[in-house]
Amino acid sequence: MSRHAVDEVRAGSLTLSGETAHHLRRVLRVRVGARLVLFDARGREAEAEVVALAKDAVEVRVGEPRVVGRESPLALTLAFALSKGDKPEWIAQKAVELGVQRLVLFAAARSVARWAPEETAHKTARLAAVIRGAAAQCGRNALPPFAFAPSLAEAVARLADHPRRIALHPEAATPLAALLREGEGPVALLCGPEGGLAPDEITLLREAGWRLAALGPRILRAETATLAALAVAQSAVGDLGQGY
Repeated sequence: MSRHAVDEVRAGSLTLSGETAHHLRRVLRVRVGARLVLFDARGREAEAEVVALAKDAVEVRVGEPRVVGRESPLALTLAFALSKGDKPEWIAQKAVELGVQRLVLFAAARSVARWAPEETAHKTARLAAVIRGAAAQCGRNALPPFAFAPSLAEAVARLADHPRRIALHPEAATPLAALLREGEGPVALLCGPEGGLAPDEITLLREAGWRLAALGPRILRAETATLAALAVAQSAVGDLGQGY
């Protein structure tokens, strides 16, 4: 059954509209009697049955909600640098699948791509939709919040409350897995752009209390490094490879 996010899952009649209704009507082409799953950001989900179709709405009958937890025990925030094309959307999608609980996209000094001020609202909304779809696809009952920071300095300020703050750097002496096993509490993991972080950005991170970590001896593409780091984190202290 397909999964769809709603503001609140509750038993009874519910009218779906907007993008959800459009997807059900125009993409999935549902018919009366079709069954689907609804979920909300409170960890609840419920099966529902389509009972009526309108031009711009789908009416469903929702069953009894249940709380289903599929979140990682690791409270992990990903900060990743703006890159060209659809790479930010691809990274965001895969990060949600890998259990990231919060995402911050930032414009680094060496980011090739740039968002004009008039583009930010539209592109941010697009990424939020990608996150919503990824959460539905992978079975999560949570919608990771997303924010855009126009500079590394702003991203660092947004993540100052994380007790463990780690940035990837190919010249770092300490492996990422080793740093992840130190201390407790939420982790902020920062990944730079193609070409790496600029020297003054490394200085900014160090002065803000961030620790630098390496992934291995090879130079990875930005998107490869990001997903590899998330997999390492979830394997080391999260829920990948933990007997599931």
